Amino acid sequence: MWVTNIITIYVYLVSLTSVTVFMQTWNHGPSDVQKHEGDNVTLECQLDGEVAEGLEPRWERRLPGETVPIVIATKRDGCDLDNCEYLIDNTINTYYLVLTDVKLEDQGEYWCSVLNLDPQYLKANLGVWVLPSEVSIDHEETVITLEMPKSCESIIVNRTCVVDDVAPEASLTWTYNISSDVRSTIEGELDYDFESGTVDDISPSVNYNVEVVRQSKETNGRYKSKSTLIVTFTAAGDGKLEENLRIDVKCKSKQVALVGPDGERQSKPIQVSVVESVDSDSGAGNNAIVVILGVLFAISLAGNVVGIILYKRLQNRPFKHAPVQL
Repeated sequence: MWVTNIITIYVYLVSLTSVTVFMQTWNHGPSDVQKHEGDNVTLECQLDGEVAEGLEPRWERRLPGETVPIVIATKRDGCDLDNCEYLIDNTINTYYLVLTDVKLEDQGEYWCSVLNLDPQYLKANLGVWVLPSEVSIDHEETVITLEMPKSCESIIVNRTCVVDDVAPEASLTWTYNISSDVRSTIEGELDYDFESGTVDDISPSVNYNVEVVRQSKETNGRYKSKSTLIVTFTAAGDGKLEENLRIDVKCKSKQVALVGPDGERQSKPIQVSVVESVDSDSGAGNNAIVVILGVLFAISLAGNVVGIILYKRLQNRPFKHAPVQL
């Protein structure tokens, strides 16, 4: 009889233990987070109820393109990655995965997993942004002064904007500020879809066309984007400007998935001035004046040289005294 009672008590105790283990529930799992490359991030999950030894949560990761997650950290073995640490706060049953100096390659799904719970895991997505170090222009000359060509002839200005090694992909657009001495300033931005055309009626004596050519390339999740701005000026009529133009343009990089000032960067400004060319008649007159002045200078210089030679000869000639009459 006593043997039966002992077995009954044992079964009851085992059942209590089982109930304790399976009565664990999730309090919360990790939350989605976005970080810049180089930042640190802490993911956490918390359980309700006492956690049995050996049944602590483990951290798993599934990278983009992978079908199943891989275990990266456990209480017993710690973390398998170079830049992570597995931490526990037993007083509140909270389990942490700390990642330092995150890279784009760390982007993916992170799972907090407990095998005897339902569901067995809660997951979060870690996104990593890579911002451009600069929005560069491919040419060092950023202040350009152009003389309007002769009637019906053209001049072309082109500059390429480059943003490299970024994620997500950057959209490049151009902002402009057009001013002159006879009209109010015109400001605006070429839409990302802009390909070719005009932006405003600059001057009746200037025909112009604006063209934008874009390129983008992806390598291992990182993007390189280019945008080339091509402006063609063509003189009309007599080729004379009714106004001197100054056009300031900037290249703007915007990463659509990012919000706020972090998602936008600008290049240094490019300044293009278009001025009327020098009149050919006045140019000829100026050339004649230069020639005349050159001749006069040459004559003056020759006279000075002759004077110096004569002076030297007089200095070297012996002086003869006249006889003195007593």
